[in-house]
Amino acid sequence: MFNALITMSYQFLGATPDHWCHVESLKEANWTDQQILEFAIPFDNKTGQRDKCHMYDYDYAVVAQLGYDAAMTHQHDTADKDTLRVVPCSARDFNLTQHESSVVTEWDLVCERRVLYATTQAVNQLGFLIASLFTPMLTDR
Repeated sequence: MFNALITMSYQFLGATPDHWCHVESLKEANWTDQQILEFAIPFDNKTGQRDKCHMYDYDYAVVAQLGYDAAMTHQHDTADKDTLRVVPCSARDFNLTQHESSVVTEWDLVCERRVLYATTQAVNQLGFLIASLFTPMLTDR
């Protein structure tokens, strides 16, 4: 019974909250998360949501100096969002109102690091396997 609870607990410990690219320059300029999402994160037509692993390739230090309103006006005047270059995120921000902390948020197990999420669960199960081989012998002694 306890093994089943421990195995199921991984679904809660490994919860994946909403996430998006971390744009340091805009954060330092006190842009809200919603403003960063609207300006820097492309919309994915396949999922109907903002892309979680990519952002537009801008010089965000210059954008931060412009301010949100001027940057949005400049973006709409000079750029077609379909032709802007998109780059992968180097870091991410998580919506911590959904889950305050999880394995995913602590170790950044999203996007290109998502494969490590399954690896952590596999290592956990391997530990159970090894323990199940030695626990009966220890119990008998």
